[in-house]
Amino acid sequence: MIAAIVLAIIVITIMILFIKGLIVPRMYLDRSEKDRDRLQKIMEKERVQVMAPMLELVNTLMKDNSDSRGG
Repeated sequence: MIAAIVLAIIVITIMILFIKGLIVPRMYLDRSEKDRDRLQKIMEKERVQVMAPMLELVNTLMKDNSDSRGG
């Protein structure tokens, strides 16, 4: 009798955690990690494209600044 009550409590607790989203099936976790990695690569490419002109500008300014130094 007590074992049945304990088992019921455990099953109900697992169901509540699953409904709240605290327990996620492995299939969905793997899929979300793949999506995250794919989106991270896309964002990295976009960041490089956006930062390239600024990097060129900074490098040009550094070259100009070092050439104008003197006594």
